Parts: sequence; C-alpha cells; structure tokens
Amino acid sequence: MTLISVCVATYRRPDGLRELLESLEAQELDESVRLEILVVDNDPPSAETVVRDHGDRSRHLVRYFTQPEPNISLTRNVAVAAAEGDLVWFVDDDEIAEPQCGQRLLDAMRDFDADVVFGPVLPRFEAPLADWLRPLYERPVHATGHPSEAHRTGNTLVKAPAFELVDGPFDAEYGVTGGSDGLLFRQLEAAGLRLIDSADACVSEVVPADRATWAWLRQRMRRQGQNWARQTVTLSGGVTTSETVAMSGKAVVQLVLWSGAALLSWRNPTERGRYLMRLWTNIGKLEGVAGVTSRRDG
Repeated sequence: MTLISVCVATYRRPDGLRELLESLEAQELDESVRLEILVVDNDPPSAETVVRDHGDRSRHLVRYFTQPEPNISLTRNVAVAAAEGDLVWFVDDDEIAEPQCGQRLLDAMRDFDADVVFGPVLPRFEAPLADWLRPLYERPVHATGHPSEAHRTGNTLVKAPAFELVDGPFDAEYGVTGGSDGLLFRQLEAAGLRLIDSADACVSEVVPADRATWAWLRQRMRRQGQNWARQTVTLSGGVTTSETVAMSGKAVVQLVLWSGAALLSWRNPTERGRYLMRLWTNIGKLEGVAGVTSRRDG
C-alpha cells in the first residue's frame, strides 16, 4: 500500500479550496494507492467549514490544521510535519487536479526512479485578456522524465525522506516574499536527488482578473529574480565581493541583451513580452543582490 499525503496551504480562498478538494475526491488511483489530505489554514478559521464539510463525505482521510502567522513557509512546514505518507503531493488552493493527475505523477516517479516529479500547471482565466498576453502565462511542458527546472510546489510529488535532508524544510526567511519552494528544490538538487517533469499529470490554475495584467506579470518576474539571487546566496552560505560583482555584471549584460531583443521584436507583442519578462527577472536579480525584497502576492 502506498500512502500519498496531499499537502495544501490555504489563505482566504474558500471557493478555490472547495474545487480543489472535489478534484482530489475524483482522483483515479490504483487500488494500492491511498490519499490523506492535509489542509493548513493560514487565516484560521476561514477554511475550516469547507474542510470539515468535505471531510464528512470524503473517501479519503481529511485533516485540518492552522498556522496563524502570515508566513507561507511555516504553513507548508506544518503540513510536511503532519504528513504520514510515503510521498507528499503539494497542490495549491487555486488549482484543480485532473482525475489521472496523482497516478501519473506516481507512475513517472516509479518509471524514472525519481525523487521529485513536477506536473504541468495550466492557466485558467477568470476574465478575457489580450491575445498577446495569454501565451505569457503558459509554462513550458517537457516530456515525462525530462530533468526539471520547475522548482515550485504547485502540483509536485516528493518522496518523504527528501525532507530529512533540509532543515525546515521550507526556510521561514522566505515566508513573506515567496521563494522557499525554489530554494528547497535547488537544495535537493544540489544534494544529488533526481528531479523530473511529467508531461501529462496536469492541474489547472485559476488566474483571477487582477492577475491577468502585464503589470502583475512584470512584478512576478521581478520578484522571482530577487528570490533567485537570495537563494543563490543562501545555497553558497554567503558570497564574496567578487562573486557579488560577477552576479551583478552578468545580470547587467542580460539586461542589455533582452532590452535589445525587445526593441527588435516591436512588431510581435507576445515575443516582446517574453523578452521583457527576462529583462524584469534580471532587474530583480540586481535588486536581490542588493538585498531588496518584495512581498509575495498570495
């Protein structure tokens, strides 16, 4: 028997959480696979009624926890500490899992002897948006078994022993900025674990109207750059002045290159947007090297 602990950190999304729980209820799993669903409420008790109501009629064990401090890292850590499964499946409270998602993640892990498997997260828009902007929300989907660079918790299956390799395992210093998941998976990769993608273990992610804008996307890329720089410093245990100069210099060169590419792509707004996203990521890297951080957006 294989027990998968589904870890859900939730914050003021009762409707999204309800949809997620229903999609977990509909998972098509081999008879040898069981789920336990662990929901950690970071705004207690706003999610309690949704979780209790679902648990009363679920075929899975559903458990409710609270973590009141505004810190996503601490919230995820509560879920990991409570998990009793052989495997941990992270799913976000604004995602809906396709019926075969969990089994396909597990199959990929077994077939490729992987320690971590990332499934695709497909955008689902609440409101219409410009045609040029829509493709910028689409993350690349690689063949199953491809070495992954995803480094995020949305729709990710992890062998439970991996968490013993890292303190936390999510670093609380990243709790209000985001990036603790990226740091964790970079740490596991550095420890020699195998991280792969699964092409067909899909969830859809709701993109609300206030996030379906260029301004929001630009800020997300900037924050990702900040977090990447911070993670690099954390992984190395600190950087010397010469290393800081080298990181900054590389980011500046990238800024110049992506600025030029964006100018040359003025006829194609989607292509220009992709180059500008890279530009803003490098602006964020420069800020991160300088110690600038931005709060995560929920």
